[in-house]
Amino acid sequence: MNRTTLILTGIFLVLLTFVFFDAAADLWPAIGVQADACAHAQSMTGEAKTEYTNAIKKAYKIACKTANTPVVRVNVEGMRMALSPDQALYGVVALFAGLGGALQSLRGLFFVEPGKDRGPTSIAWTLIRPFAAIALALIVYVCVRALFLPTGNLASTNPYGFLAMAALIGLFTDSILNRFRTVTQPFFGGGS
Repeated sequence: MNRTTLILTGIFLVLLTFVFFDAAADLWPAIGVQADACAHAQSMTGEAKTEYTNAIKKAYKIACKTANTPVVRVNVEGMRMALSPDQALYGVVALFAGLGGALQSLRGLFFVEPGKDRGPTSIAWTLIRPFAAIALALIVYVCVRALFLPTGNLASTNPYGFLAMAALIGLFTDSILNRFRTVTQPFFGGGS
């Protein structure tokens, strides 16, 4: 493995980590700020409520609605979107899983265990791992969401548990996929 490949792979992973982090920060008002701001606005009345809702609309681009699903306008990497808290949390879960996978890839790229060598497949897996982590975390998120929060929106739900789960899935993608391979061997053949 030549040094140029390692450096280019490292630069790609650092840029990918930055994009994931920046996009998560762009989506955050839709799940983090909105629930608190709109709950506070609901407790107010009269002129104070009007001033407050105008201020949060201007500062955070949050429009508190009385409908079941409030919508927030966000600007993610130059793309303007109107998202519900459910949609935003889905996106942030994917981004946190990608962050975990990218950090694990960076660790594996620059901290090699003694006696092991990097082959071409390990560089390929290093580049694919963040996206595999995203897919795996979204599957787990949908399952957890279906089990524990089957109806309603997430405007009042604490998102930190979902984000921690996604980041840990990203960090442990290799272990999780290896476990799946050993568990599914009796069902899908001997495999390698």
